[in-house]
Formats: sequence, structure tokens, C-alpha cells
Amino acid sequence: MTDYASPAPDNANADEIKPLVTEQVNLTLSGQTMRITCRKGEAAAMIRAQNMVNDKILELRKVAPGLSMEKIALLASLDFCHELNQKSLQLKGISDTLSVRVKKLMELLEGD
Repeated sequence: MTDYASPAPDNANADEIKPLVTEQVNLTLSGQTMRITCRKGEAAAMIRAQNMVNDKILELRKVAPGLSMEKIALLASLDFCHELNQKSLQLKGISDTLSVRVKKLMELLEGD
């Protein structure tokens, strides 16, 4: 199977589609191994993500040992999305603060 990226840059033929360079990596999530295709160079990040998911599953199993694997997977997904939303809000706050400070700095520089 070949994955394709978006059309080539403006200086190339717009109708030309370049193949996306990929690699395969074996991941084991909660004892189930699967082979996935990812972009070249992203295998290490996928393995780190695998480890995070497995850690979250173990954490949830300790807290709620009677839950089915399906419910644990759903709760892990929900928890990761919540964490991502929290980090996104923090990042937006930092970005907004930086924008204000850069604007003030520019005003100070223009005042000279």
C-alpha cells in the first residue's frame, strides 16, 4: 500500500503527487501486537506513545480492576484528550502573553 502526500510545491507540476516515505513499526498495546505504518522517522515517537498508552492502561486497571478492556481503552482515550485540551489551553495562554509582551516591546522600541 502506498500513501500519498499533498501535491508538490508551487515550483513543481501541480498535478504531480509525490509518494509519502513511510516505515513500519510493531507496537504492543495491552498485550496485543500490531504492525502499523507511519511516516519515516516517526517510529520512535510511536513507541513512546505506545508506552504512554500502556502506562495509562495499567494505571486504570489498578484504579478500576473490574472494567472491561473496552471501557479502559475509552477512559484512557478520554483522559489523553482531556490532558491535550489542558495543554492546548496552557499553550494558548503562553502565546497570548508573549504576543502582549512583544507588542509592548515593539512600542517601546518605536518610541525611541
